[in-house]
Amino acid sequence: SRIENLTKVYGSRIAVSETTVLELKDHRKFHFRFLDRVRVKGKTKPVAIYEIFDGDEAAVQELKHRTLEDYSTGVKTYFARDWDHAREAITKVLKINPQDKAAQLYELRLASASQPAA
Repeated sequence: SRIENLTKVYGSRIAVSETTVLELKDHRKFHFRFLDRVRVKGKTKPVAIYEIFDGDEAAVQELKHRTLEDYSTGVKTYFARDWDHAREAITKVLKINPQDKAAQLYELRLASASQPAA
């Protein structure tokens, strides 16, 4: 239920923990992408969460498939603190799918990450 509450933040219909993804017997049956690492109540370490986007409308699924590589690159380079490459990849995602709420969230984070410390 803690992860379910995060679906609003990331604009996903189905969000699951990394543990759930790892327990899937056949990963090819589902289409998913990494969303974030979050701290949930009752846990000391951040939990990796994923979006399973098979439940989205067909048009949204298509957009997420088309942008999956750039999205994954953007998130990976974001966590590597490679702001320029992350911004470039996330911008590509948003040009194709401007309604991608998870990509919008990373765009906002990147805007603050690139600000010099005062």
